[in-house]
Amino acid sequence: MKAISIAAFAVFAGCRGEQQPRPPASSPARAADSASILAFDDSVLDQAIIGANPVVTPRGDTLSNLGGGMMEGEGASDYGIDHYTKNGIWYVRVQQMTSRRHGKAVWATRARLRLPPETSRENLATEGLCSVEGKNDPFIIAVTGIAVDSVSFQANYAWRFDVAQQTLKEIPVTHVTCSRASGDD
Repeated sequence: MKAISIAAFAVFAGCRGEQQPRPPASSPARAADSASILAFDDSVLDQAIIGANPVVTPRGDTLSNLGGGMMEGEGASDYGIDHYTKNGIWYVRVQQMTSRRHGKAVWATRARLRLPPETSRENLATEGLCSVEGKNDPFIIAVTGIAVDSVSFQANYAWRFDVAQQTLKEIPVTHVTCSRASGDD
């Protein structure tokens, strides 16, 4: 009888153990989505000193703020273009000044573009420096190539910021020429 009681107790304890809720397995860290990564990158870039050593993020990415400026021309006065690198890859972001807080501009990123590998500070044209068929267009960003004359260069790649859709769209480069900014940003 004693053996039956011990066996019954063992079966009961074993079954009871299977019915008990198990503690939740520790969940892996939630993977950050691209929007939250970009928002974090933007906040780092906004605080980074232009031309300073790259900032290393907690994810191990390196960000370098290379400067930028305001777009100039009709309809462009609330927009600016920044260029930066992330892990050595060139990007531009178009930002809009949405308000002022405590006397400082509040910016919102409206578009972002990964630039071609041959991009450098010397061949990136932003800030209203490009024209299409001789007419200035403040919304064009281009990577330039050969000189057309003493101040203009043919665009190898060009994009236009569409204000209504808040996007950068690639455009044909056939008639796009750009000047290059001189001096530091």
